[in-house]
Amino acid sequence: MQRLLKFVKYLPEFGWEPIVLTVDIGNFPAYDHSLISEIPSDVKVYQTKNYEPDVIYRKFTGKKEDNIPVAVLAARKLNWKMRIAHWIRLNLFVPDAKIGWIASAVKTAGRIIREENIDLIYSSSPPPTTHLIAQKLKKKYNLKWIADFRDPWTKIHYYHKANRCFLAKYLDEYLERKVLQECDGVTTASSMFQKLLPIEDGKPRETITNGYDDEVINAKVEKGKNFVLLHAGGITSNRFYFEFFEGLQKFLADHEKRAKTQLVLVGKVNNEIVDEIRKYVPPEVLQISGYQPHNKALSMMGSASVNLIFLEKLANYQGHIPGKIFEYIAMQRPVLGAGDPEGDTAKIIRQSGCGNVFAAGSDWLEIINNAFENWMNNNEIKVDDKYIEQFHRRQLTNKLADFFGEVL
Repeated sequence: MQRLLKFVKYLPEFGWEPIVLTVDIGNFPAYDHSLISEIPSDVKVYQTKNYEPDVIYRKFTGKKEDNIPVAVLAARKLNWKMRIAHWIRLNLFVPDAKIGWIASAVKTAGRIIREENIDLIYSSSPPPTTHLIAQKLKKKYNLKWIADFRDPWTKIHYYHKANRCFLAKYLDEYLERKVLQECDGVTTASSMFQKLLPIEDGKPRETITNGYDDEVINAKVEKGKNFVLLHAGGITSNRFYFEFFEGLQKFLADHEKRAKTQLVLVGKVNNEIVDEIRKYVPPEVLQISGYQPHNKALSMMGSASVNLIFLEKLANYQGHIPGKIFEYIAMQRPVLGAGDPEGDTAKIIRQSGCGNVFAAGSDWLEIINNAFENWMNNNEIKVDDKYIEQFHRRQLTNKLADFFGEVL
């Protein structure tokens, strides 16, 4: 959402008028109504009917959540009802559970194309259904079309070891190949995704990462009285590093340090993970804030002493760069990560000068102690402003606009 919202915000500066087609009511992992104010008042937004199986899913599985995260497909511990529901989702809803949007989206898009004199179609996934809609529109109206991949398609991490039958996998891979054959250009949020997608040789392509905007810079505040370790975003079993928490537990054994320390978790954290974290972190230190609106989350990140990042442990997650990383480095706060020290995310953090990512088996007591000492002594990190500036949303949108012109 952030990616497309910021493109819409800045594209007019580079000679493009964005017109948005989306759903009227959808099921999403989270809602942030505060972001509505960021949509430029003169941008036209069309909304159409969307039919999703989520209501049936909740009734069948007994889940009471209003919003079902897509990555729930990566869950390991499932009861028999959820196993059946997941099998149906993975094998009968190809490419995804949003296919009920196609008919109404194509109909409304046709009217938009005729009335608004459209020059270019830009579809962004996930869900891949958006590309199937764009594919139909290109064929019917002979327009240039660029497909954007915020994540891979058939190689996305939650399909790793997923229980998919041969026919579903074959159909999904066929749809992916056809989309990449018929589109006129491809953009990806990571250069690694281009290796995970069957993009034809010679097809125009561009890597446009996620980034940060001005409100991130403004969210930074002065040092507080507590040593605040903050993690923004969800934590699942694949992002839980018990080694970090063991090190933190040893660090907190020092009563003076414990009295000054807070661990703040912003975002949705699995109940099982919360129970595990409580084994290592005393209640007076742990603060679980849950999901927060973006502006509130930024304010909390800006006041942290150290921002934490726990990267996915899955081997096929290489190349994924969490969007919050760009906000972390733009705030020029120390960043401490657990995961692959040679991955794309680690390289961005390191090159920015904001911190490092350490392997799971590192000496976390020493790492946390060093971060604490730097905070106590007011040691400033040496950031590379020029490197960080390339990830400003305006700069990234300028890059996108140039690619639009190249393809057109």
